[in-house]
Amino acid sequence: MPRPYTLQQLVPPVSEPVTRDDLKGQARIVSTDDCQESEIDTYIRAAREQFEFRTDMRVMLQTWEYGLPYMATYVELPYPPLHSVEAVEYIDEANITQTVPDTTYQVITSGYPGIVARNLTTSWPTDISKDLMYPWLIRFQIGYSDASKVPPGIRQAILVLAAYMYEHRMAADEMSVNEMPHAFEAIVAQYRNFAR
Repeated sequence: MPRPYTLQQLVPPVSEPVTRDDLKGQARIVSTDDCQESEIDTYIRAAREQFEFRTDMRVMLQTWEYGLPYMATYVELPYPPLHSVEAVEYIDEANITQTVPDTTYQVITSGYPGIVARNLTTSWPTDISKDLMYPWLIRFQIGYSDASKVPPGIRQAILVLAAYMYEHRMAADEMSVNEMPHAFEAIVAQYRNFAR
């Protein structure tokens, strides 16, 4: 049975919520060479991705596209926090992409999850293609626009895990893939409950 939606990342994040210097301070790294600098970047990215995976959130600004078979009165968008909706589009009966006027709907970014809701005085277009499984497309941005807006708890969780990965980089055979620092797990539990 096909999924009731499609979801794909169009533009990945271009920055991370913590810096190399942040991680060096957390892990008490005194000096590094170019190879270690690159390694630090890898641990930061991996820790951010692990946080996102465990919470169903997205930390830094990125663009996604959500494909739907139909539009309900409102649609909950995945991966909070919702930053903005770039466009609501549909494929019409002539297989041409049309953009729904933004006066047709409102975007609610203040809650979890973010919502696209049709205004009660309007209606969604009806000349929708019958040939496509997902003729509706919502293009939206999720995550925080810059590191200064990321909540301290999220930044701390990423720092804790990135430092843990760095400190145990030579002992991978002794670590379980599922083994995570308790401080990281405690923060993840708080945000997992918040996002779902």
